[in-house]
Amino acid sequence: MRIHTLTATFGKLERAELRLESGLNVLELPNEGGKSTWSAFLLAMFYGIDTSERAAKGALPVKTKYKPWSGAAMEGRVELEWNGREITIERRSKGRIPLGEFRAYETESGLPVCELTAENCGLRLLGVEKAVFERSAFLRQTALAVSQDGALERRLSALVSTGEETVSYSETERRLRDWKNACRHNQTGELPKLERQLAELEGAQRQIHELQAGEVALQARKEELDAEKRRLSYIQRCLQAAEAQKRRRQLQEAEVQSRHLRETADEAKRAAAGLPDEAELRRWQNEWNILQAERRAVPATPLREPEPPVLPPVFAGKSAQEIQEDAEQAAWSYDAYEKAAQPLRHPFPWAAVAAALAAVALFFLPAWYFGVALLAVAAMLLAVNFRSAAQGRREAAAAAERAMEILRQYGARQRDDIPQMAEKARTALTMYEQDCRHVQEERAHREALAEAAEKKLSDCRGKLAAALPELDRAPDAALDDAIARVRAAEQAEQEAAIAERYYANLMAATQTVKEPDGPVEDFSGKYDAEEIARRKRQTEEALRETVSRLDRSQGRISALGDPAELESRKEQLREQWETQSQRYAALTLALETLEAANHSLQTRFAPEISRQAAEIMGRLTGGRYDKVLLDQSLSIAARETGEVVARELNRLSCGTADQLYFAVRLAISHAVLPEGTPLILDDAFVNFDDLRLKQALLLLQEEAKERQILLFTCQNREKTCLFSGEK
Repeated sequence: MRIHTLTATFGKLERAELRLESGLNVLELPNEGGKSTWSAFLLAMFYGIDTSERAAKGALPVKTKYKPWSGAAMEGRVELEWNGREITIERRSKGRIPLGEFRAYETESGLPVCELTAENCGLRLLGVEKAVFERSAFLRQTALAVSQDGALERRLSALVSTGEETVSYSETERRLRDWKNACRHNQTGELPKLERQLAELEGAQRQIHELQAGEVALQARKEELDAEKRRLSYIQRCLQAAEAQKRRRQLQEAEVQSRHLRETADEAKRAAAGLPDEAELRRWQNEWNILQAERRAVPATPLREPEPPVLPPVFAGKSAQEIQEDAEQAAWSYDAYEKAAQPLRHPFPWAAVAAALAAVALFFLPAWYFGVALLAVAAMLLAVNFRSAAQGRREAAAAAERAMEILRQYGARQRDDIPQMAEKARTALTMYEQDCRHVQEERAHREALAEAAEKKLSDCRGKLAAALPELDRAPDAALDDAIARVRAAEQAEQEAAIAERYYANLMAATQTVKEPDGPVEDFSGKYDAEEIARRKRQTEEALRETVSRLDRSQGRISALGDPAELESRKEQLREQWETQSQRYAALTLALETLEAANHSLQTRFAPEISRQAAEIMGRLTGGRYDKVLLDQSLSIAARETGEVVARELNRLSCGTADQLYFAVRLAISHAVLPEGTPLILDDAFVNFDDLRLKQALLLLQEEAKERQILLFTCQNREKTCLFSGEK
């Protein structure tokens, strides 16, 4: 078989295509380039996807891990050559089943290839089961180890037997061990089950004997409790008869008391007829008290009139405005008189000027008459000045007298005292007027409050008189009397109702008391009714418990079964136990025989694979290792050339361990894979050094002559080694 082309929508691959050639294909892809995805895709296309796979130990199932990143449906196509025919196989998702729809057809004609189905595609094309292919031809760097599997074991066994591939030691051993475990495995299996059933039957028989012995004591206890119950019932009946007589007497007394209280209540109701309820009366009383408190809150003491201020006589009888105006006028007049009282400071200025001019004229002017004229004018001016000065002095003295008269009128020492006195008088008069207005307003306010309170009291008094027409008295007393009547009526009604209920209850209780059927004794002073009732309840409870225990005992006996049937069942179980014991011994012998046969078979096929693996390991390591040991469980060990003891795998380096795995895988593939089955390697040589990598590639080149090989790698070492080898 040879694969031509792969087309995948799988994981990160979105309609990606990969073309392959015959022989060795070195597919160099970077990390996260899709190497593992292409490998898983090939496996899924040949063998399908196990939809029942679940996540385990952090490993995701294929259906989840490789779900297309784009959200598209998972699908793929493989074009290949098989038995001389060009064939295309396709798988696409069907509903929620990834790759659930399968189709195989001839590439050119499109005719279906009927012998290929979704279930047998991998087995028919590759010649081996999926488990065998994964453990031989599918080498991944993360899973190079060779694990045991029934299908692989059958094919290995067929190499050294008759060719029959339907028999596997591990499967046969597992089936025999399952049958043996079905007989006995620790505490499970048929033998322990039969032993437990036998123990249960024997326990049931013992329980039946114990229960039957206990029934006798329970029956005696039941009869004793029945007798005690009858005795207590008789005493209780006698006490109830005495109690009934007592209740009848109490009933008569309650009837008389109830009738009396009813009459008292009716009389109180008639006395309170027409009156509102107590809540309404209380509201009225509260309203009346509030109004009286408001009336008392009005001040009754007379207001004292304010004292008028003491003013200078000049301000008497004047208003504040008039005082201000008179003071301003007096100040102005004083200023005018004071100014008029100032005398002239230079009485002869013009006469002196004229005399000076006349003297100049007499001495310096040629005409003497001009000087005489000027002297005459000067003399005349001097006379006028002297007269004017005398008149001015007289007028100034009069003005000064008038100014002093103004000061005396106001009683001031100086002119500036007049405005101050006026301002003080005006302020005192203004405050007096304000006090007078305040007294008048307060008096009016009090009169208004008193009038309003009196009106409210009058209105309330009228309302009370209309509501309480029969009460001709003060409102306070009338309300108290009305409240007392209403309360007395309510209290009398409550007492009457209580007495009537008490009477009704006694009547009902007396009616339920039955008369004794037969003669009774007087136990009034001998027994207490509550104590007898308590003892009777305890007796009845004990009787019920005893009856219940009897019923449970009988039920358990019935549930355990008939003793004869139990004995018969016990014999049957003993026979079955003997049969299973013999089967267990036979299976033990068969397992021992199978183990011996498998050991003989192993010594026949293991050497051949070990020999081929040793040859491959020798070529890989340049002859350093010449021996490979492989047991039935596929555990591997290797021995260096010239050494005595083989080394276990965990004692080898990582690279040597991977090379040993590669050698064993290649040897197993030679043994179990049909000719032409391709090999897939995914980063299988990461831990190989350059020398051993080159030897591994040479082995693959030889292997590629017989089959197609897909080598996925993230490095270019493989191509470098191949090209250097060609050169």
